[in-house]
Amino acid sequence: MLLKKSIKYEHVKELPLPEDKDEHILKDEIIRLTEEDTKELYPENLNRVVIYDDEKNRIIEVITNNFSWTASMIAELYKQRWRIEIFFQELKQHLKIKSFIGISEDAMWLQFWTAVVSAIILKKQ
Repeated sequence: MLLKKSIKYEHVKELPLPEDKDEHILKDEIIRLTEEDTKELYPENLNRVVIYDDEKNRIIEVITNNFSWTASMIAELYKQRWRIEIFFQELKQHLKIKSFIGISEDAMWLQFWTAVVSAIILKKQ
């Protein structure tokens, strides 16, 4: 998940950055949440990865509780997740879908094709 600016945390340990490749990864570290309400919800350590997005010239901070993934993998997963979000946003906008009624792949495809057929029928009228 993206790290909100308001979330308070403390630095636990700096992790080594990938060498020569993935220069867009600025920081990889282990953190601990420090505010009482967030600390109660998640008392375990988290992995914080800071990524430079050269396409939009911005810095993105991502946190995860998965320590088996490398910083490069976390950055790539976030990038792919964002592309999926954009795809669904455009799909909903162009096909006039307010929200998806199911979470399974079959439900998504059923609603997608229903919206496509409806759009075609409405354009022919």
